[in-house]
Amino acid sequence: GLVGDALACCCLLLFTEEQNNRFAEEGSLLLSHLLSCASISDVTGVLKQEDFSKSILESLYRWMVEHEMEGRTFEIFALGLQRPGLSVAASDNVSLEQRFASRALWQYKKEQSLALNSDDQ
Repeated sequence: GLVGDALACCCLLLFTEEQNNRFAEEGSLLLSHLLSCASISDVTGVLKQEDFSKSILESLYRWMVEHEMEGRTFEIFALGLQRPGLSVAASDNVSLEQRFASRALWQYKKEQSLALNSDDQ
């Protein structure tokens, strides 16, 4: 879908070696928005694209951790990495999937803890 295409384009612009620093700030805002509204099918479409490499996915993962994306965002990538027909290096899909799934769980626990703490106040 369109969200997946925009997400892939944004990642390619932000995380390839020929980074465009002018795009970095606006691209980060756009990427955050796209990730927050992406579905599993959007992510699967991104992961099936030929030019979406393992290094771009790893850069995206690091970016998501640094920007403290919601657990749901990590979860949809973990689920997307379970789908057949991906272009991302197949031998590393399991470890990448585990990293996304583990971080999703960690973020969910953190979000739940924050919600409980705000209820106590």
